[in-house]
Amino acid sequence: MIKKIFGVFFASWLCISPSFLYAKEEQVKLYVEVDGPGTIWIDDQRVQKEAPLEQRLDRGAILSILVSGQIESMLINGQTQSAFEEKEIVLEDDTTIKIAFQEAENELEKKGIFLDIENMGMIPAHQEAILESYQRGEEAHYVQERFKAAKKTGLIDYVDDHGFLTPQFGKMFSWISLDVPDAILLKKIETSETILEPMELIPETKGYSVIDSAHFTAHVSPGYISNGLWRLSNGKLAYCAQAMMAEPMINDATSDPFLVDNAALRKALYYGHDGPGNILPSKGWDVAKQIVATNDFCSMAYTGVSLGNQAANGWHWNNWIRSAYEEIMAKPDPIQYGYVAYMVKTPGSGINWAGQHASKQNLAFGDYEPTGSLQIKKSSSNPSISQHNPNYSFHRAKYGLYSDPKATQLVGEFIFDANGVSNTISNLKYKTFYLKELSAPQGFALDPTIYSITISKSTTQFEVKDLPKINPVSLLLKKVDQQTGLSKPQGSGSLQGAEYRVDYYADAKKASIRSWVLRSDANGEIYLKDAYKVSGDPFYTNSLGQPGFPIGTIKIQEIKAPSGYLLD
Repeated sequence: MIKKIFGVFFASWLCISPSFLYAKEEQVKLYVEVDGPGTIWIDDQRVQKEAPLEQRLDRGAILSILVSGQIESMLINGQTQSAFEEKEIVLEDDTTIKIAFQEAENELEKKGIFLDIENMGMIPAHQEAILESYQRGEEAHYVQERFKAAKKTGLIDYVDDHGFLTPQFGKMFSWISLDVPDAILLKKIETSETILEPMELIPETKGYSVIDSAHFTAHVSPGYISNGLWRLSNGKLAYCAQAMMAEPMINDATSDPFLVDNAALRKALYYGHDGPGNILPSKGWDVAKQIVATNDFCSMAYTGVSLGNQAANGWHWNNWIRSAYEEIMAKPDPIQYGYVAYMVKTPGSGINWAGQHASKQNLAFGDYEPTGSLQIKKSSSNPSISQHNPNYSFHRAKYGLYSDPKATQLVGEFIFDANGVSNTISNLKYKTFYLKELSAPQGFALDPTIYSITISKSTTQFEVKDLPKINPVSLLLKKVDQQTGLSKPQGSGSLQGAEYRVDYYADAKKASIRSWVLRSDANGEIYLKDAYKVSGDPFYTNSLGQPGFPIGTIKIQEIKAPSGYLLD
């Protein structure tokens, strides 16, 4: 320091006029040092831990000091000072200011943003008056107040030339956290003109996501409280179901919607904003109040806490939201109208309104539960046996539809026509049902399988295959000597080489369907095998590949006698 002072004096003596030397004697030094995450503003200069301030100013200069952060201690020229947020000082002598800030308590403070979360929703009267003037279109009158608030809260890097917050803030933090003194001046109050409307499902949507969102601020003097409204890729408007979690962002992927069996949540969605039974307009509430309250309803119904009952010691919940919630909870469960609650999960994490790192919220929406219809179509697993055969028919076959896997809780019955088409059962919820055959159709075996069928669209067709009965045959006939009754020929005769024509009739009064010529072996036996077939159609076979005869009529006639015997 001595070298520095000497250097200044020496330079002045060599180069500077006596009048300038006199001016230098009328200046004093200001040194400002910061420790911790806060900021001190000296007029328009920002002083942070990484950049101490050291400069010379005219004696008697008046400095405006603005502090952003929670002060641990403050020293001015070594003397302890009571903490302050804003003051003016007059520089009479060299002045050293040292401020130590408390350690950051949340993610916002780690970023140098200091918001009065404890007083969220409760706005000082003079700031409430400014907000009311915003709504009258008088925003331009308060540019200086906004920039002062931006410095005080540490949000100066997130405002535009007019002192309003830019979308950059919303990409990192929750807009809801701005409902605190000072910071609330930096956001524009949303009006009903910005309301999101439900829309039709976006075509060719691959997976579900958040495609749009908006924030709405409800004014109930002396407080302001905000919440969001999200639009999903299925076109539905969704609400916050977990108030203490972080907000989903536009383009966030979500899970597929899933049903939530929660009567309180169903009521919150049905009787709240955009619900079929919305009671809130009758209270004179504007759209913003309806949206904010419906978010509170949903979160309270699902988790037992809400933004309104956590912020400002529950002032908003206790003074206007709870009475509407209790009224809604006393109403009938809308499930009786077919109305249900859905939810989507949003993977990932962010910073919630309290400045804490948290997982992202589930979003809830309501809708009338979709229902579908179910029809069963029956076919043969082996049409070569049953097709065009009057001994086989699906007519009057019966299946039962059940709600449980063990097929004990009957929902309805299917009766089939001759073509294997059943009646239709309608008004089935989108869920899994179970199908069991009760009465086998004519000529078919009873199917022991219990099928599971998930209804997920308006019309569902389910196909089952029945197994046609067939009599498996190995030994078809055995030839014996007529006189002895033995399967041993007499003399020079032989039982081998006899040929029989076998005809199968589905209807004995009509022509045969298939026929075969079979030849006996040395033992006088004929088996239903290709090795014994002289000519004819393919054999009928069962599911195991065994030859046999379907239900019907068989005619067997010898057409060639073996050597030494007469034709039978």
